[in-house]
Amino acid sequence: MVEIMVAFTILVMSVLSISGLVSYGHRGTEKDFRNVQAIQILEEQMNKMLAASYSKIESTMGAAAKTTLNNVLFAGTEHQIVLGKLTVSKTEYDITAELEKVPVSFGIMPLEIDNSYEFAKVETYRFGALTNTLARFDGSNNNKNRYRVIKVIMRVRWVEPIVNKNREVAAMSYIVDLEG
Repeated sequence: MVEIMVAFTILVMSVLSISGLVSYGHRGTEKDFRNVQAIQILEEQMNKMLAASYSKIESTMGAAAKTTLNNVLFAGTEHQIVLGKLTVSKTEYDITAELEKVPVSFGIMPLEIDNSYEFAKVETYRFGALTNTLARFDGSNNNKNRYRVIKVIMRVRWVEPIVNKNREVAAMSYIVDLEG
């Protein structure tokens, strides 16, 4: 009888410790699920934002965003948009977007093609000098090379249950006005 009681005690202790591990693993799986859900929400909201036209996004930024191109075009044009709350599986996600006009400045280094150039071999690529006249925008000229860009940072936030810790996933992209 004593042997049966000792064996039963060992069995009960083993089952309890295994059930604790299963519970811990389940909490980790739920945490991962909330993280994946937040990433899916983030992706969906970012895709909606990027599908909109530059002019529509600019209009959501308010009157300050409609300044004409000049040296101070980008001053004071950062805006935060609260896209709302979304509850999925008892978790509430806060969705926001930060929009900011950013200056763009770039130039082109033309590829010089001669007899040694081979498309498949990068080592044969040679570039000419940087040309400032082809694609340079510094905000100083209202009509020449009007490239306007809005940086979008999308954030999805939630609070982890049990530990009551704030979590966040974020993504950044750009919306460009190529129509001028």
